Amino acid sequence: MKKYTVLFAEISKKNPDDEPDVYRFESIKEFLSFVKKVKFQEKMNFNYHYILSDSMEKTNKFQYKITEEAKHYKQFKKLLIEYMS
Repeated sequence: MKKYTVLFAEISKKNPDDEPDVYRFESIKEFLSFVKKVKFQEKMNFNYHYILSDSMEKTNKFQYKITEEAKHYKQFKKLLIEYMS
């Protein structure tokens, strides 16, 4: 089974220039467990960005290679289903 990393960022709509909160998970399962455990819900005053990555590229900085991405959790969860089998 291929290894994936999940990242998501919470970006304030009120202060978009503030540094976003970024969360990193070592697997899809770890991400979904977190969401369930904390009963995660998107907040209206934040923008969200979800990324599924299968590797990192080393340039001047480390960059994640984006496999899938979405702006909302429900949309992202639908994309993840393909990668969970």
